[in-house]
Amino acid sequence: MTKDNTPKRGQAFAQRLRAQFSKQSQKAKKAADQGARQRERVEKERIQLLPDLYAFGTAAGFDTMQAPNAVTLHLGDKHIAFRATPEDGTVEIETVLPEHYRLFLRFEHQLEKWILVIQRQEKPEEQLVFFDTGLEYLIDVGFHVEALEEAFEDAAIDASEDTNTSKDTSNNRKRTL
Repeated sequence: MTKDNTPKRGQAFAQRLRAQFSKQSQKAKKAADQGARQRERVEKERIQLLPDLYAFGTAAGFDTMQAPNAVTLHLGDKHIAFRATPEDGTVEIETVLPEHYRLFLRFEHQLEKWILVIQRQEKPEEQLVFFDTGLEYLIDVGFHVEALEEAFEDAAIDASEDTNTSKDTSNNRKRTL
């Protein structure tokens, strides 16, 4: 039997399809690899986050407790608990705030920082960089400590004296629920 060397119909289209399938497969593999790298990074960051929170709590004078995947800061009858959730890479936060609040930390890869996410019923989600303003916000609303206001005012006075600027200590430090 002789081999038919005539081109078969649809072969050019088949080659284009095969090239497209190959591109899609490469994109999917690249996305999976990037996802795995991001999960590894989140785990490394989270492993460092909990000891950092423990050190913060101890340095600030909170009664601080640490468990393998959790850190809890106590002040009187109030507390803020940080619990790592390996399923999604977040850190859940438990406070004495009303139930319609959901607080958690998420690692933002583009910023390379932890973000405090504040979800409330019927209000837009808020996000704060955790070690910039998020931790301050959390301590402020979680413990309602009046001494915090005084400490921030003292820091503002000290800063203004260092820079020889006016001693206007008015600020918008009040937080609302």
